[in-house]
Amino acid sequence: MSSEISKQNEKLTEFLKLFQHKLRCILGAKLISIYIHGSVAQNAFR
Repeated sequence: MSSEISKQNEKLTEFLKLFQHKLRCILGAKLISIYIHGSVAQNAFR
């Protein structure tokens, strides 16, 4: 029984790592696009 639980824990950890990585990529891309749009808008208003 305990071995089953540890196997599930390993799977969960792997999934969480992948999920975290994807989230980071998505958030990073959004932040970059927001930053670019913001600087472009600032330059346009100058």
